[in-house]
Amino acid sequence: MLLIALPVLTARVYLVVRGRGMALRQQTRVQKAVASTEDYLRSLAGTPEPVRQIPGAKALLDSGTFSEAEFAELKAKVLA
Repeated sequence: MLLIALPVLTARVYLVVRGRGMALRQQTRVQKAVASTEDYLRSLAGTPEPVRQIPGAKALLDSGTFSEAEFAELKAKVLA
C-alpha cells in the first residue's frame, strides 16, 4: 500500500509547491508564442508606410466613404 500511496502523495506535494511556478512559465511561453505569431502575421501583411495611406484615403474620400474631416484627420496623423 505504501508503494502506491507514497508516489501519489509526493506528486501532489510537488504540484502544490511548484504548481504556481509551472503556470507562470507556461503563461510566459504562451505570451511569447502569441507575440511571435503576431509579428509574423504583421510581416506577411506588409502594413503600408503611412505616406502610402494618403492616396487610399483620398480614394475613400472621393467615393464618399470618408468625410472631409476624417480625411484631414488621417492626413494630419500621417504627416505629423
